[in-house]
Order: sequence, then C-alpha cells, then structure tokens
Amino acid sequence: MGSTQPKRLLDMVEDALRTIGRPATSKEIAECIAEHPEFGAAPTGLTPHKTVHARIATDIVNSPKKTRFYRFAASTFALKSLSDTYPHAYRHVYIGFNRRRQLQNEPTLHIHKSSLPLTIRSGYYNYLHYPIHLLKTLRLSWLNPRLKRKRNYVPVTSFILLVNDGHVLTFEPSEYDEKHSYLKDSVTIGLHGHFREDDLNLFDKTGVGFNFAIEREVHDFLHKFVGNSHSFDFKPKFLGFVRDDYSQMRTKALGVVACVNVPRFAVDNHRLGYRNLNWRPLGTLPNDFVMFDSWSQYVFAGIDKSDL
Repeated sequence: MGSTQPKRLLDMVEDALRTIGRPATSKEIAECIAEHPEFGAAPTGLTPHKTVHARIATDIVNSPKKTRFYRFAASTFALKSLSDTYPHAYRHVYIGFNRRRQLQNEPTLHIHKSSLPLTIRSGYYNYLHYPIHLLKTLRLSWLNPRLKRKRNYVPVTSFILLVNDGHVLTFEPSEYDEKHSYLKDSVTIGLHGHFREDDLNLFDKTGVGFNFAIEREVHDFLHKFVGNSHSFDFKPKFLGFVRDDYSQMRTKALGVVACVNVPRFAVDNHRLGYRNLNWRPLGTLPNDFVMFDSWSQYVFAGIDKSDL
C-alpha cells in the first residue's frame, strides 16, 4: 500500500483562505494552518508566515493565469474562486510599487545648480518661453540615484499628466515611487519618472528622445490597468518646467511637465502603491488646490487648459 503524499503548502493555503472566508495576511494564513492539523504539516521555523508569503508570491508571479490566488493588499492574499462571493470591497487587485525600479543603479539626469537660469525658482514655466531644448544648454550630468547626491546637483524628473476628454487622473503618489516623504498625504496630478542615460537625443528639437522617455513611464504605469498598453498610440506633449524652492514638497528638483492623452480606464476596483485614484474634471481642480502638492498647484495655476 503506497504512502500518502504530503499535502503541498499551496493546497494548505487554499484550505486556510476558505476557512477564513476573506482575504488574509500571510501571518493569518500561517496561523490558520497551524491551528488546523487536518490541513497538513504546517511550515516550521521562526517565521512560517514568510515561507507562506514567499510561496504564494512566487506562484502568482510564475503562473499568473493558473494561480489560485491574487494579491488584495501588500502581504495580503485572496482566492480567485471566492472573489465572486467576497464583499465588493474585497474584490480589488493590488499591484505593488515597482521594486525593480527602486533598486536599479541606472544613472539618471541631474543639472548643476550653477547652470540653472536665475528665473527658474518656484512656479510653472510655460513651453512658449522655456522650450524643451533649453536643457541642452545647461550643465547636465548622469548620476547614480542610489549614491549620496552631491549638493551642487538638482535631479531632473518628469511630471506627466494623464488626461482624457477633459479629465485628468489624480492620485496619492506611492511613497516608494515618489521618494518624497512630504507628499504622503497630498494628491498629485503628475506621474513621476526619470530620464535615463540611454534616452538618446533627449532634448533636441525633434522631440524623439523626450517622447520615448515619457512613453516609457506611461506604459510602465498603464500596464497595471490595461495589460498590454503598447497597442496605444501615445503622443506626449511638452508643457514646460516646474520647480518649488519654498515648500518641503518636491524641493530641490526640476520637473519636466508633459501631458499624454490616454484611454479612459476604470480605477475603482484596483489598488496599487498609489491610492485614491480618480478622474477629475479639469475645470474643478483650481477649487481643490489645498489637497494638491505644490507642483500640481503651480501647473494648474499657470497652465493654458487648451494645451492639454
């Protein structure tokens, strides 16, 4: 008579989630397995919940279509087969911040402070007076973002507005993607990105390198909502520059403002490292300035809405 095969950990996880009846953290799942010996041999060691988390996460990444699980929130998982029976609040899918992007050592664009025009201090600077190729005249350097930044250099980041039919996407930015602690409780209208050393002809008059850099950031964001976004024909538009030397928000950086018309996608049942995503009518935004970060306020105070 053959011996019974030990139950796989993922099968035990499924049993635990059925027993709990809602999305649960990896710690709750590990505790449930330990409390129900009929599920099988519980993982041992000092941190069984980490073992559970690693196995579920690996299964989701390696078998996205076949996996029985989905992420509900950070370190919190749920069963696909129960998604229709969960209350509506438990049905959204969590897509975390881009950890690979956070860890990369790729040099990003910085400007030496001494070469910044004296007129660019705090505010929004329209493209009609400050064209994109202005940056070609400045003292540019490519520095590793993980190394301690030199005081004499200012990082250059993209600030991308996603617009559709008179609406703009607003959200609370991810702490990990933005890396600006003072933005934690603010709402922004701009998707944050970087310019890389391999963005060739980045700021020449053709706009080819600039368009590629903006499209890359938009695709990286949109794939979390619409899957393969590369079928969309984006036409990035340069709007100007933004800087804030006075407040603690986004201080010591220069923003390159762009807008991209994107398809209208649902945001109500997704949860990312970003929070409170909403499509807001452009005409209502100036009345809500108190909730927005300083760059958003500067841009909407000075922008010509017909440019969007």
